[in-house]
Amino acid sequence: MKPDGYFVFLTPNLWDYASLLSRLIPNQFHAPIVRRTEGRDETDTFPTWYRSNTAPTIAGLAAASGFRVVSCRHLTQYPNYLRFNTLLFLAGAAYAKTIRKIHQLRHLRPWILATLQKNHSDSAAWRNRRGIRCRAAELLRIA
Repeated sequence: MKPDGYFVFLTPNLWDYASLLSRLIPNQFHAPIVRRTEGRDETDTFPTWYRSNTAPTIAGLAAASGFRVVSCRHLTQYPNYLRFNTLLFLAGAAYAKTIRKIHQLRHLRPWILATLQKNHSDSAAWRNRRGIRCRAAELLRIA
């Protein structure tokens, strides 16, 4: 990645109720549940590994990898996966509206949109280790 390059990604939030349920239910049962509740083909279901699904974890992994967090936004979604049951869908819609309106509940929103930036000095150091000459201006970035 170029120095100061950006890495933008969307990941499920661990603290969303769907993620919590997914974590509690063994992976072998995910495909049949998705097929019954959403009508998706079982081959469109993949194992889940919640390893970078909170803002603090993303920040820690970013720092350990030579990135800085530019932004970490928690986003809401329409509860389509609850359409199989009218009562659950209405409850999910009310919940989504509540966590969207109350800022203190933003950490419960189902998605995290993160923007990371590669640390300039780490990129230069990496290039130096690779034997590529760097100019002093690249090493001392003046804003």
